[in-house]
Amino acid sequence: MKRVQRAVFCLIFSLSIAARSFGQDDPENLSFRFKLKWGGSYTWLHDDEGTDPRIRTHAGLGLDFKVSSKSALGTELIFSQQGGIFTGDDSQRKNFNYLSVPCIMAYELNRSGNFLFHGGLQYSYLVSAKYVTENDPSRTIDVKDTLNQSDFAFVAGMSFIANDEAELTLRYVHGLTSISDSSLFDQGLTNRGIQVSFAFFFK
Repeated sequence: MKRVQRAVFCLIFSLSIAARSFGQDDPENLSFRFKLKWGGSYTWLHDDEGTDPRIRTHAGLGLDFKVSSKSALGTELIFSQQGGIFTGDDSQRKNFNYLSVPCIMAYELNRSGNFLFHGGLQYSYLVSAKYVTENDPSRTIDVKDTLNQSDFAFVAGMSFIANDEAELTLRYVHGLTSISDSSLFDQGLTNRGIQVSFAFFFK
């Protein structure tokens, strides 16, 4: 965990230095904009055996800070539903809700600037966690106390911007730390997900 935390701080520090450097070289390109985003998530839990995926949702706010003609820094505050399905005699849905804060660097891939690649790290705070039995939804177990409250992930993806007003994003989320904080669960259990989201910009 300490290694990942150090990596997050190093990333934020590096992005800050990059922003300052780009801004000094190209100050007329400095700008920022807010966005509202919502979308669907294809999530699962990764371990030696794996779990079946689930379709979930995410929504929140974002801030993009353009630091040069080709690059931008971005951060978001996202409410993200995650989890998966453990199959067996009593299949269970794993319903995990997080508040996620990705910190990313984006780079324009074409001259018009409407195709971008982005990557970075994401911190997530666990809001709630429940196991629900598929064939008997009344059998719900609150497992938040058995899971880590903090989760770190690597994120990367592509974005398409339409008329500088809306954005379509495809993003992969790769958990770096185990979500389990109890001997009752696999210590190697990590979050995985693919997100498709729509965003609208405003200043």
